[in-house]
Amino acid sequence: MTRIIQVANVAVPVTDQDRALEFYVGILGFGKRVDAPFGEGLRWIEVAPADATTTVALAPAPPGSPTGVDTGIRLTTGDADADHAELTKAGVDVDAEVMRWPGVPAMFSCATRTATSSTSSSGRPTERADHGRRPQRHPGTVSRPAPVPEVQSRRWPSRRRR
Repeated sequence: MTRIIQVANVAVPVTDQDRALEFYVGILGFGKRVDAPFGEGLRWIEVAPADATTTVALAPAPPGSPTGVDTGIRLTTGDADADHAELTKAGVDVDAEVMRWPGVPAMFSCATRTATSSTSSSGRPTERADHGRRPQRHPGTVSRPAPVPEVQSRRWPSRRRR
């Protein structure tokens, strides 16, 4: 058995660290925990909510590596409806509604515009994923949007699905 005691960080590969940093700090309200030289001419950046112990590392994507993939990261909020409304007001492309299923925290996905993406931060993408949901995205890619973690509420959803 190992002696691992916690998850320190989860790395999200990005091609534009400044844009990703702007999203996580400027839009989501995370704090920048680490911004240090990393390798030759690169930076290691970690961001997190104020009281979080696990950080999100905005890691430089190696040339040719895939970006725009679903990271599976989920963020928690005390009020998914309020954060959904605030992100919508800030111009972030979020799902039309907060999703609710019995026994699962309320959640929604969000995305922002990247350099060559057809997804606008104020508009809606035309592509749709399974079940009519848009793929999750995260800013910072050049070729296409990358995932943003879904935001989940700590409150359990109502029994009916909206």
